[in-house]
Amino acid sequence: MTTNALLDALHAELLVDVGELTGSMNTLKEQLPAMMQDVRDAAQGVKDSSRETLEDFQAMGHGLMAAVRDQVAAERQVSVKAAEQSSQVMRESLAQFSKFLWLLSGLAGVNTVILIAVIAVLAAK
Repeated sequence: MTTNALLDALHAELLVDVGELTGSMNTLKEQLPAMMQDVRDAAQGVKDSSRETLEDFQAMGHGLMAAVRDQVAAERQVSVKAAEQSSQVMRESLAQFSKFLWLLSGLAGVNTVILIAVIAVLAAK
Protein backbone atom coordinates (compact mmCIF):
# COMPACT_ATOMS: atom_id res chain seq x y z
CA MET A 1 0.00 0.00 0.00
CA THR A 2 1.10 3.46 -0.74
CA THR A 3 1.22 6.37 1.57
CA ASN A 4 -1.79 7.93 -0.04
CA ALA A 5 -3.81 4.76 0.38
CA LEU A 6 -2.78 4.56 4.01
CA LEU A 7 -3.71 8.20 4.56
CA ASP A 8 -7.05 7.67 2.81
CA ALA A 9 -7.75 4.60 4.99
CA LEU A 10 -6.80 6.54 8.11
CA HIS A 11 -8.92 9.46 6.97
CA ALA A 12 -11.87 7.17 6.29
CA GLU A 13 -11.47 5.54 9.70
CA LEU A 14 -11.31 8.95 11.38
CA LEU A 15 -14.43 10.03 9.48
CA VAL A 16 -16.24 6.92 10.72
CA ASP A 17 -15.13 7.70 14.29
CA VAL A 18 -16.23 11.33 13.95
CA GLY A 19 -19.57 10.11 12.56
CA GLU A 20 -20.02 7.78 15.50
CA LEU A 21 -19.11 10.57 17.93
CA THR A 22 -21.54 12.93 16.21
CA GLY A 23 -24.27 10.29 16.46
CA SER A 24 -23.48 9.77 20.13
CA MET A 25 -23.58 13.55 20.69
CA ASN A 26 -26.94 13.83 18.95
CA THR A 27 -28.30 10.92 20.98
CA LEU A 28 -27.00 12.54 24.16
CA LYS A 29 -28.55 15.87 23.12
CA GLU A 30 -31.89 14.13 22.68
CA GLN A 31 -31.57 12.30 25.99
CA LEU A 32 -30.31 15.32 27.95
CA PRO A 33 -33.75 16.91 28.63
CA ALA A 34 -35.09 13.58 29.89
CA MET A 35 -31.99 13.14 32.07
CA MET A 36 -32.38 16.66 33.46
CA GLN A 37 -36.03 15.96 34.21
CA ASP A 38 -35.03 12.74 35.98
CA VAL A 39 -32.51 14.70 38.06
CA ARG A 40 -35.14 17.35 38.89
CA ASP A 41 -37.66 14.65 39.81
CA ALA A 42 -35.10 12.92 42.04
CA ALA A 43 -34.22 16.22 43.70
CA GLN A 44 -37.92 16.95 44.27
CA GLY A 45 -38.34 13.46 45.70
CA VAL A 46 -35.44 14.03 48.09
CA LYS A 47 -36.90 17.41 49.06
CA ASP A 48 -40.34 15.90 49.72
CA SER A 49 -38.85 13.00 51.62
CA SER A 50 -36.73 15.36 53.72
CA ARG A 51 -39.77 17.50 54.52
CA GLU A 52 -41.77 14.43 55.53
CA THR A 53 -38.89 13.18 57.66
CA LEU A 54 -38.59 16.58 59.34
CA GLU A 55 -42.33 16.64 60.01
CA ASP A 56 -42.09 13.13 61.46
CA PHE A 57 -39.22 14.21 63.73
CA GLN A 58 -41.19 17.25 64.83
CA ALA A 59 -44.21 15.09 65.60
CA MET A 60 -42.02 12.66 67.55
CA GLY A 61 -40.48 15.59 69.42
CA HIS A 62 -43.89 16.97 70.32
CA GLY A 63 -45.03 13.52 71.41
CA LEU A 64 -41.91 13.05 73.50
CA MET A 65 -42.35 16.45 75.14
CA ALA A 66 -45.98 15.62 75.93
CA ALA A 67 -44.92 12.29 77.44
CA VAL A 68 -42.22 13.99 79.52
CA ARG A 69 -44.72 16.62 80.72
CA ASP A 70 -47.17 13.88 81.68
CA GLN A 71 -44.44 11.97 83.52
CA VAL A 72 -43.28 15.10 85.35
CA ALA A 73 -46.88 15.91 86.30
CA ALA A 74 -47.39 12.37 87.60
CA GLU A 75 -44.13 12.48 89.58
CA ARG A 76 -45.10 15.88 90.96
CA GLN A 77 -48.44 14.51 92.11
CA VAL A 78 -46.66 11.62 93.81
CA SER A 79 -44.23 14.07 95.42
CA VAL A 80 -47.06 16.32 96.63
CA LYS A 81 -48.89 13.30 98.04
CA ALA A 82 -45.73 12.10 99.80
CA ALA A 83 -45.18 15.58 101.22
CA GLU A 84 -48.75 15.67 102.52
CA GLN A 85 -48.35 12.25 104.12
CA SER A 86 -45.03 13.33 105.66
CA SER A 87 -46.64 16.50 107.00
CA GLN A 88 -49.51 14.51 108.48
CA VAL A 89 -47.14 12.04 110.17
CA MET A 90 -45.11 14.98 111.51
CA ARG A 91 -48.25 16.65 112.88
CA GLU A 92 -49.36 13.42 114.56
CA SER A 93 -45.89 12.91 116.03
CA LEU A 94 -45.75 16.48 117.31
CA ALA A 95 -49.27 16.15 118.74
CA GLN A 96 -48.06 13.25 120.90
CA PHE A 97 -44.93 15.18 121.84
CA SER A 98 -47.03 18.25 122.65
CA LYS A 99 -49.23 16.19 124.97
CA PHE A 100 -46.18 14.88 126.83
CA LEU A 101 -44.65 18.36 126.87
CA TRP A 102 -47.72 19.71 128.67
CA LEU A 103 -47.51 16.81 131.10
CA LEU A 104 -43.82 17.54 131.76
CA SER A 105 -44.55 21.24 132.16
CA GLY A 106 -47.27 20.43 134.68
CA LEU A 107 -44.95 18.15 136.63
CA ALA A 108 -42.24 20.82 136.61
CA GLY A 109 -44.78 23.36 137.89
CA VAL A 110 -45.94 21.04 140.67
CA ASN A 111 -42.30 20.30 141.52
CA THR A 112 -41.59 24.05 141.73
CA VAL A 113 -44.59 24.61 144.03
CA ILE A 114 -43.47 21.73 146.29
CA LEU A 115 -39.91 23.15 146.41
CA ILE A 116 -41.23 26.62 147.32
CA ALA A 117 -43.38 25.08 150.04
CA VAL A 118 -40.43 23.10 151.40
CA ILE A 119 -38.22 26.24 151.34
CA ALA A 120 -40.96 28.21 153.08
CA VAL A 121 -41.37 25.54 155.79
CA LEU A 122 -37.60 25.35 156.28
CA ALA A 123 -37.32 29.11 156.38
CA ALA A 124 -40.08 29.33 158.97
CA LYS A 125 -38.30 27.07 161.42
